[in-house]
Amino acid sequence: MNVDWEGDPIDIKDCLFCSHHSANLKKKLEHMSLAHSFFIPDLEYCSDVPGLITYLGEKIGCGYECIACKWVGNRCPTLDAVQKHMRDKGHCYLNCEGEKLLEYEEYYDYSSSYPDAEGVDPDEEVELDTLDGDAYQLVLPSGAVIGHRSLMKYYRQRLNPDRRVVVKKVPGSSFASILHKYRALGWNGATAADIVRKTRDLRYLHRVKNYQQMKLGIKANKLQKHFRQQNPV
Repeated sequence: MNVDWEGDPIDIKDCLFCSHHSANLKKKLEHMSLAHSFFIPDLEYCSDVPGLITYLGEKIGCGYECIACKWVGNRCPTLDAVQKHMRDKGHCYLNCEGEKLLEYEEYYDYSSSYPDAEGVDPDEEVELDTLDGDAYQLVLPSGAVIGHRSLMKYYRQRLNPDRRVVVKKVPGSSFASILHKYRALGWNGATAADIVRKTRDLRYLHRVKNYQQMKLGIKANKLQKHFRQQNPV
């Protein structure tokens, strides 16, 4: 949870967009799809549905943040205000494109989407400048641009040695009934091309992460060596 958030998280059985309470998570997802046209993006590849919904409950309930745009209830920091905003603006959907791909990627596993998804091409190099400059940005293979602040937040989370490791589950396996109901309501999900695009972007981001991790390791080793030279035993 973001340390800057101040409110209370939305319960796993409560609707993200209104005061409706459901018997369980699946009933909640059914309600949100029927009442608010909310569908979990790429549900087939969502490896942690409870985790994703819990996080969205924190984002909305604690941070008063819209999950579709950059609106934050600074002037009126209440759960009712952000829920009203999302209902009135038609923002009862999850934006996970571009920079938002970073925010939610830990809840997804696209590795089964096409044969090369799990592999990393050893001949494909990543050449990057330092992340220290405010003007830094990263252009993904899809053309999406990730800004400096989003990247720094991403690396602080991903390179934190104390960060909880999320065990990947089989994508969508326990929520097949929800996927069936989604499709019965006319939801078609992402196209194969969309999934390949996201997978390529995420593979690229993972290579960049490994590159930055290597750089941090080299810097740490140099600093440790310098410290030993300056302070011989």
